[in-house]
Amino acid sequence: FSGLQAVNSDIAGWIYCEDTSINYPVVKGEDNDFYLDHGYEGTESSSGAIFIEAGNRPDFQDANTIIYGHHMKNGSMFAGLHKYSDVEYMEGHPYVFMYMEDRLYVYEIFAAYEYSNEHLLYNSDYSQKAQFEKYLENMETVRDMGKVIREDVEVGAEDRILTLSTCISNKPNNRFLVQAVLLNGEEVGTADNPD
Repeated sequence: FSGLQAVNSDIAGWIYCEDTSINYPVVKGEDNDFYLDHGYEGTESSSGAIFIEAGNRPDFQDANTIIYGHHMKNGSMFAGLHKYSDVEYMEGHPYVFMYMEDRLYVYEIFAAYEYSNEHLLYNSDYSQKAQFEKYLENMETVRDMGKVIREDVEVGAEDRILTLSTCISNKPNNRFLVQAVLLNGEEVGTADNPD
C-alpha cells in the first residue's frame, strides 16, 4: 500500500469484484472532476480512474460511500457492474472487496438498478438515521424493470453501504448503481484472502 501511495497520495484503497475487470486502485480527489479524465497515477487518461465521491470520507466510515467509474466499451473500469443486473450472477458473485492500508472491508451486494443522475450524497443527510432509513426504503421502490434486489440481505439504518456508480450507454441522464452492505472490517493480518 505504501508503494501505491508513493505513486499518488490520493490512493485510498483497492477495489476488487470477482469475475469482473474491477480490480483497481481507488482514489479520492478534492472534487469529482479531476479523475474523470485522469488515471489513478494522476496523469491524463480518457478512461479516468475509480474514485470516491468528493463529499465522502476516504476511510469508508460514512453511512453511504459512493464510488464512480466510467463504463468503457472495452469492458474495463466499471463496465463490469452491469453484470449484476442478472440476479443469478449477483447471487453467484455477491461480494465487493475493499483493501485498505490496514484492513479489508467485505461488502455484500444487495441491489443493482438504473437510477437518475440525481446526486445521491447532496440530497440526503445519511448521518441522520431517520433520513438514511427513508433513503433505503425509497431505494426499494425505484421503478426499474431491470432492478435486482436481494431480499435475503438485510440492510438497516445502522449499516454502512457502498454505492458503485457508472454510466449507461445511450442514457446520459441515468446511472447504473450497484449497492452493497458492509459485513466486516477485518484488519488485513487477520482477514482471509478472498481469492
